[in-house]
Amino acid sequence: MDNKEVIIFDCMETLIDMHELPREREYAFWAYDGSGVEHYWEGFEEFYSSFQTIRKNISKRVPYHKEYDIRERYRFIIEEKIGTERIEETNLVIEKLLKNYWIRYKDRCFVSSDVIHTLQCISQKYRLGVI
Repeated sequence: MDNKEVIIFDCMETLIDMHELPREREYAFWAYDGSGVEHYWEGFEEFYSSFQTIRKNISKRVPYHKEYDIRERYRFIIEEKIGTERIEETNLVIEKLLKNYWIRYKDRCFVSSDVIHTLQCISQKYRLGVI
């Protein structure tokens, strides 16, 4: 085993940037619009209202010090709408919201040539990791 030291990077806004930083409304819109599950809500404003409410109250729903991901947020949003008994339907809605969200999110991300060059240079001396 060699004695290379390790540098660990955070991914977003360290290695990967966005062309424009979105606001919360845009994050919600990316999931909702064109997802195929819009009919669960009367419109985007209702979805967005739930999106905001869940963000404000999520700390009451997850264990202390536990980070939650966007999947959990969508689960709470759809369960608020249809209840907790319809698990398969809930999972289907979550997957459609996630797929729509990630397509739009990834389209707005990039890695700059400076970052690529820097990583190539320092990888000669250090092991690199991404969290």
